[in-house]
Amino acid sequence: MTNNANEALTAATARTMEVNRIANLLMETWRRVDPDSGVAKAPASYVATFADMARAVVDDRASAKVDDGALREALAWYGEQARLARLIHSEGDAGRHALANDGGKRAHTALSAPAASAREGEA
Repeated sequence: MTNNANEALTAATARTMEVNRIANLLMETWRRVDPDSGVAKAPASYVATFADMARAVVDDRASAKVDDGALREALAWYGEQARLARLIHSEGDAGRHALANDGGKRAHTALSAPAASAREGEA
């Protein structure tokens, strides 16, 4: 097998394992929350449905890659503002005001920034 074929097989196997993991997690959570449900009593009847939901999650995650640098920068900023906001004196006011004024804009911007690999593919 060529390297490309091996990489494709590895990626497909990883995707299948992630779909299985998420489907099992969803089913187990449902059974725990509602032990009298059909999912709890006849899980085999629901395997395909949960696998479909898990595939949708995995595919959505793959298409929603974001820029890790922008995400880290935003998290660092929020972390610092939260640290400041806990202070009782004027530095605390500055952190609280910064967070209030931001209103989540940095997070939304970071989450909507395309990953570097996606930007390179468009160029």
